[in-house]
Amino acid sequence: MGRKANTIRTGTSTWYGARDTGGLSGIIKTEGAQNELVFDFTGRSLTDLVFAPTYIPANAVITKAYIQISEAFDLQTSSVLKIGTSGSEATNGVSLTEANLEHAAPWYIDLTSTLAGTWDSEVTLAAKTLVGAAFSAGGLTSGSTAGKARLVVEFTKIK
Repeated sequence: MGRKANTIRTGTSTWYGARDTGGLSGIIKTEGAQNELVFDFTGRSLTDLVFAPTYIPANAVITKAYIQISEAFDLQTSSVLKIGTSGSEATNGVSLTEANLEHAAPWYIDLTSTLAGTWDSEVTLAAKTLVGAAFSAGGLTSGSTAGKARLVVEFTKIK
């Protein structure tokens, strides 16, 4: 399987051959004003950090974040996966440490206390926010595709 970054449409790729990355993201609309950003990922999907564009709407207030690990990841020492506002994930989002992601499965952790910047539970997002992912300090151990998890970010949409 191969991937080629498109030069015509920035941020897109062309895949050749069969693929099952396990990397999915999207918004689940629940009853009332409460919604969930669901970010499913595997070791394979974290290799490229390419996910479908997902947005949190303007005037949303993030209220909670948690992760469910169903298979432990294999990361380089001190790696941190940051998921948040595309381009500023390190300051506006949630941080998943090596210890979080390599924990024996099944495992659940409330990450609400690690929300930072505009993702802090007391801040209303002024504009529609593109969600992105970035690694600091390495990422996956070379050749590893181990790991499977679901990050859920709950938010209230205020009109």
